[in-house]
Amino acid sequence: MPKHQFLSPSWIEETRKLRVEFADRVDPPAAPSVRLNLIVNQVPFDATQLEAHLDTSGGEAEIDLGHLANPDATVVVDYATAQNVFVDGNMSAALEGLQLGRIQVQGDMMKLMALAGLNADAGSIELARRIRDITE
Repeated sequence: MPKHQFLSPSWIEETRKLRVEFADRVDPPAAPSVRLNLIVNQVPFDATQLEAHLDTSGGEAEIDLGHLANPDATVVVDYATAQNVFVDGNMSAALEGLQLGRIQVQGDMMKLMALAGLNADAGSIELARRIRDITE
């Protein structure tokens, strides 16, 4: 299976395909509606920072490139920490990143924290595994 760098255009495209493939197997939990803009620094495939977003307002978590208008919060994070949190689901990396200043939040921190308490069903867990499998 080909691997793609996290947040690269090819990674975004492959994760979209996986979300479509798993659409009937994932029963998303009642996710809080959160719209986050991400500024990712130290991106290995780009000389500048990368702008992305996470949006759960449609009922499922979508990560895509570019910024949203009127986000609940903006998160500035280094690439490695972002990958640990968003691909590996490592909430310890999120807490450590906040404590060490590798994650900076501007806006509604409570909305961001609500995402940490979500539980995943078997389909969501398999989708997350497949996303990890395609990620360099």
